[in-house]
Amino acid sequence: ARPGSAVVFEMLDDAQREAVTRLAPGTDLETIKSGLQLPAKGWSFDVYGPLFKLALDRGRLVPGNIGKAFIGQVYGQGDAAMAGNERFATAAGTSETVRTHLLERIYEAHCGMQDRASLAPMLSIQLAKDASMAQAMVANTPSLLIAGGEHVRRDTGVPDHVVRRDATGTRLVIQLLEADGDATDIAAMIAAAGPADFYWVTPATAAKDYCAGVTGRAAGQKQ
Repeated sequence: ARPGSAVVFEMLDDAQREAVTRLAPGTDLETIKSGLQLPAKGWSFDVYGPLFKLALDRGRLVPGNIGKAFIGQVYGQGDAAMAGNERFATAAGTSETVRTHLLERIYEAHCGMQDRASLAPMLSIQLAKDASMAQAMVANTPSLLIAGGEHVRRDTGVPDHVVRRDATGTRLVIQLLEADGDATDIAAMIAAAGPADFYWVTPATAAKDYCAGVTGRAAGQKQ
């Protein structure tokens, strides 16, 4: 509705930053796909390609995420890898409450099979991603972010970084909820998704237990 607005994508990172500048409004999907060269294993172009094109045609396409090389640096150095870089300024100011919440979600995502202390590098990566996407939004206002649910939580994700970077701006958060028929407990889903301005209920995809059958060295570290 607002031509020229930026659409910031978690699905695009530093690896696509230069390629995006070479794409023009009206570019067809195949050209966008070949230009961005997304990794074969990762975000599905079939899903996000049409959104990339819409953003390119109606506004500005903006990568929001950090690249693989920097992820490696953060994994090895932790928060120190972000020190002195304005792009990640808000990461250092993240409260202990938010850090604890994120670390617990990372612990759950690793099926509770790796001790929390060893997951500290993953927490730093999460903060770097959120700080990067927030910086991209503030630098390109007005802007819209498309990202995963944990990243867009109002209280612990990118919106928190946005308001700490620019307290004068306005923000609106929409969380998508997958509902499996009438039996779904919407209230519980909202509580799990975290605070938002709106909740967009969509049909659920097939459920999959990603922790089922997980074994290995990490299994002995469960606490």
